[in-house]
Amino acid sequence: MDNALFKLLYLAMMDITKKLTKKSGDWSQTLDQMCIYFGERISPADLI
Repeated sequence: MDNALFKLLYLAMMDITKKLTKKSGDWSQTLDQMCIYFGERISPADLI
């Protein structure tokens, strides 16, 4: 039973790691949304 638990935890960690290291798609859209949401506190020039 302990081996099954360790295997489950290992596979879950591998899945999470794969998702975290995957390149995200469109940062320009994310930046635009952050500029709208945060208004005067952030601008595209701040992040370049």
